[in-house]
Amino acid sequence: MVAPKPSSRAQDNPVGILLVDSRQLVRAGVERVLSDSAGLTVFAAVANCDEAMRLARRQQPQLILINLPASSVELLDGASKIRRQFPGIPVLVFVDESVPIIQ
Repeated sequence: MVAPKPSSRAQDNPVGILLVDSRQLVRAGVERVLSDSAGLTVFAAVANCDEAMRLARRQQPQLILINLPASSVELLDGASKIRRQFPGIPVLVFVDESVPIIQ
């Protein structure tokens, strides 16, 4: 079986992703996986939502991906702020439930 080739349009016009995760090792891994995917490019990977908002103002990503440890209330608040400030940019939030929620 031959795998289909990605469309040339996706390669010519990759989706620019701004990745947010407070954990450097996780950021690096997710960035690698996404960058190896046809049609996607991670133009920046940052540790917090404040950094993400600064970059989003300058570079206008097509997608903001927030990988959220369940214990991080700050990132959840930051995701809400990003969504309000950049309503035209889709925000995708993943929650890592392997880390217990701090109460």
